[in-house]
Amino acid sequence: MLFPSVQKVILTEPRQPRAISASLLAEMTGHLTESCDVVADPVKAIERALQLADPADVVFATGSLYLVGDLRGQWMRRGTFATAALSSPSA
Repeated sequence: MLFPSVQKVILTEPRQPRAISASLLAEMTGHLTESCDVVADPVKAIERALQLADPADVVFATGSLYLVGDLRGQWMRRGTFATAALSSPSA
């Protein structure tokens, strides 16, 4: 549902042996978006998304709990979460 509404989709895979590969996922879903990149390593994928995003853009990370856990760990290590929370009006 998100694919048609976004400028770029970056497909990745969690560090979990039973996960579908990012390249197979791209074969299955690539037709749903105008622009799709495959970056198998989740840390590199989130870094790529953040590089492409303008300051006012929104970056969504969706997928399995394994993938979200990998990405959340990277986010926390970057210190971005703490910075975002401090600048949030609800913090």
